[in-house]
This record gives sequence, structure tokens and C-alpha cells, in this order.
Amino acid sequence: MPFIEHRGSFVHYREDGAGAPVVALHASASTGDQWESLTGYLAGRFRVIRPDLPGNGNSSPVGGNGTGLSAIATRLSALFSEIGEPFHLVGHSFGGAVALKVAQTLPWLVRSLVVIEPAAFHLLAEETPKHPDLDGLETVIADMRAACAEGDAAAAMGRFVDFWNGDGAWLRTSRALRAKLARRTGQVMDEFAAISAEHATFADYASIRCPVLAITGRQSPAIAQYLSTNLSRSLPSAELAEIADAGHMAPLTDPHVVDPMIAAHVTAAERLDRVTGASWLAAA
Repeated sequence: MPFIEHRGSFVHYREDGAGAPVVALHASASTGDQWESLTGYLAGRFRVIRPDLPGNGNSSPVGGNGTGLSAIATRLSALFSEIGEPFHLVGHSFGGAVALKVAQTLPWLVRSLVVIEPAAFHLLAEETPKHPDLDGLETVIADMRAACAEGDAAAAMGRFVDFWNGDGAWLRTSRALRAKLARRTGQVMDEFAAISAEHATFADYASIRCPVLAITGRQSPAIAQYLSTNLSRSLPSAELAEIADAGHMAPLTDPHVVDPMIAAHVTAAERLDRVTGASWLAAA
């Protein structure tokens, strides 16, 4: 299991397959193992790299004075250097928010981008009128913070899981998985803080010129669908794919739908590279 060191901290990652590199960034309360299905689908044609984001799995937390999504993108930069060439980038939920930041700040590295309901809620902070579901999300975060202050990590994680998957989802989860997820509550709160510290706008992300696919599930929270839709309208080379019967965890619950979507997008971007010489990379 390889590690990359960056200024005394470590990023753990897994790598399989051969060919053009695809970097996949996981959701909160998860690790690079989230992408096992996608790896199996792509590894015959592509080199799939799945890091544990900072503070997750076997990767060191950002720590110090690092705040915001930029600090996480910087932490991953050593891994990007190790890859040695531009890559296709995939991100889900919090990993999608990080992927957007990487594509904005390091555009010469990103050949194409797939974001699956990126948790880039900072994009809604300056909108007028305010999105009607933003208050509900802020209430969830406040409830989680209060539960953590009382030492009840399980209650905090229960609010998080029910927000994304619907009321009662937490109680339908096995006791062992609930215990495992509760141990990740502190990191989830750190990731909400990183999102809140970000100030990029839809206009800032419009500078992302590579081919972009935004995926959303029609059974997901309305605010997540809204973000995916608006991103697809804001980015110049983006398209939106909607999955009628899927929710926020579509990469895990519906990989038979999501994996082919990602593969088709990456393959099309490879084909476009050969035709155009990846002009957006040359101009970055």
C-alpha cells in the first residue's frame, strides 16, 4: 500500500491497471476503497489511483494552519507529481468538492472531470435569493456540532446519514457499520469546516475548461441536485446526467449505472485529446 510524503505528512493511495491515469476522490466518512467497483470496471483500460483523502483511512490529517479545500488540494499535490502526467479526475460528494478545487487551481493537470453531487455548499452562500434548503443543511450541521459537544458522535453521524439518505437510514444501518461511521464523525465535521472556509463561486469554477460530467440522483436531497444542475450550467464544457432511481450514494448503490457513465466520459475525453491535442491543457 503506497504512501506519498508531503512536508512530513502522508497520503495513502491504491493503484491498479495500466493506461491513462484516473484519480478518484471519495466521499466523507469513506476511503479510497469506495472505488473498488469503478476500479474493476476501468482497470483493463486505465490506471486507477484512489487516495485516502487527508484525515481518512491511512492518510494524515491536514492539521496545522491548513483550512479550506485549497489545503487539501495542496496536500494531494505530491501524489499528482508522482503520477507524472495529466489525469482524469473523479470526485463524489466531499471528494467532488475537492475535485472542483483541484480542477480550478491546477487546470494543467486535469484532462477531464466527473463530479457526483459535489458537496460544494460554499457556492450557495452568496446566492440571492437564498436556496430554500440551505437553512435545513445548516440546521443539520448545527445539530451535529451540538451532538459532538455532548460527546455523542453516533447521534451526530446519524443526522449526517439521514440527511443524505432520508429519515431512518441510520437506524436501518447495521450496528457494526454505525459504530464504524461514528468513529469518523470528527473528520466529517472537519470537512464541513473546509467547505465553509472556501470562497470560490460558480463564476470562479467557470474557468474549468476540460470536459466535465456532473452526475446527480433524482432521489437525492434537492440541494444536492440543485448544485449539480447549476454546475453543469456554469462550466463551459459540462453536461448533466441524472439517474432517476438513485440517491446520493449512487457510486455504491448503483455502480452498474455510474461506472459506465464515468468510463464513457473518460473514453470520450481521451478521444478528444487525440483529435485536439488537449488544447485546454496547453492553454492552462
